[in-house]
Order: sequence, then structure tokens, then C-alpha cells
Amino acid sequence: MSAEEAEASEPGSETLDEVADGAAAELFGGADAGVQVHGLVCQFCASGIERLMGRESRIDTFDVSFDDSIVYVTFVEGETMNEQQLARIIRRAGYECAGVIWR
Repeated sequence: MSAEEAEASEPGSETLDEVADGAAAELFGGADAGVQVHGLVCQFCASGIERLMGRESRIDTFDVSFDDSIVYVTFVEGETMNEQQLARIIRRAGYECAGVIWR
């Protein structure tokens, strides 16, 4: 092992970007984006959002988290959506999009 490899493998030797990427991966659990939704507190709230997200061909999977009022979205390989497109889905379901967090 070279000195550079040994230094890079020491705890605390990660760059800020590497730490941020790791934290985002842990927070998002593999999702590409987190859509913050005002008023997302129960399964009834989520049902309209789930119905509309399920119809969107660019979305591979999504997971609704009531704990933090975020819908975690994973896109189909090679596909993406912008913040306005994701917010439109939320608005069509009757809720307000508070923002999108990108991984």
C-alpha cells in the first residue's frame, strides 16, 4: 500500500465532498431527490401523491416519509425531472411543495 493510499484510508481523511456524498446517500437511501411536502402527515395525504407519482414514466420508485414530510424519488436510468415538474405533481395532488433536495 502506498503512503497516499494509507493516508486516504485513515478515518477523517475524507474530503468535504466525500463526506457530503456519504451523508446524502445515507439520508436518501439511494433516491435521487427528496420532495418536501407541506401537510404530508398520513396515508390519506400520501394516496393522491402516490397515485400521480405512479403514473409518471420517468419515476422508477418513490417512498413517502411521514416523519420528515418528504417523498424520496428515484428516477428511471437516464431520466430526470426538474424541480418545477416534481412540484407540479405535488400541487396536482392538492399539496404545496416546500422544495426539492437533490442528491
